[in-house]
Amino acid sequence: MSSSGEAIERALFVGRWDDEIPTEGSADAAIVKLARDVIDGSFRSVLTSNHAQRILKIKTTLENLDVPIISWFDLDSITEEDRSSLLPLIVGIACLHSYIQPNYTGPDLDVKPLEVFKFPPNLDVREEILHQRATTELAYGGEPAYHLAQFSIFLAIAEALWSIAGSAKTVVWWRLRTWLLREQILDEPVGLPQDIWDMYASFVPQHCVCLPFVGLSQMQTL
Repeated sequence: MSSSGEAIERALFVGRWDDEIPTEGSADAAIVKLARDVIDGSFRSVLTSNHAQRILKIKTTLENLDVPIISWFDLDSITEEDRSSLLPLIVGIACLHSYIQPNYTGPDLDVKPLEVFKFPPNLDVREEILHQRATTELAYGGEPAYHLAQFSIFLAIAEALWSIAGSAKTVVWWRLRTWLLREQILDEPVGLPQDIWDMYASFVPQHCVCLPFVGLSQMQTL
């Protein structure tokens, strides 16, 4: 990954733009703009952009929503160039923050799920249906997910997108943060999946000064 790519990841991680990142005359100018829009809280701009829609394209052959959410998406249509860029990470972070903002920090979210996710016309998809599917998928270990959380579909889709953001160095941290948020909406505490513990165990010694699982807040290097 280029030095500018690492700087973009670092800026996304700390939530503060680095003015040293070139914004013009770069082959990655579109990626830079999307990353800055995420940091500025312009999630609607990011998620409805043509670039994001390449990642969020729904299969035209999708017949119903009663399948794992990741299988809604036409992942085969994503080019290798997009997969190896920061685009999947940026879109995933925008989805994650589109869940965090209305549930934790405010203000109200200015984009609706059906303005982002374009389902084939043969499906009768309403926002309440998306919410029900997300609530079902976010349940874990026999514990239901809190059904009054807002825009849970964005949390569920962020979690799904990390699987195609593997070229990003910080994707492990974002996966851990997503799991922390998921744990918070379960009725009772449950044990984490072994793969999450394994990620945590491998990530902490390499990157963190102090990273208790409840905090996930301090990174030394990327």
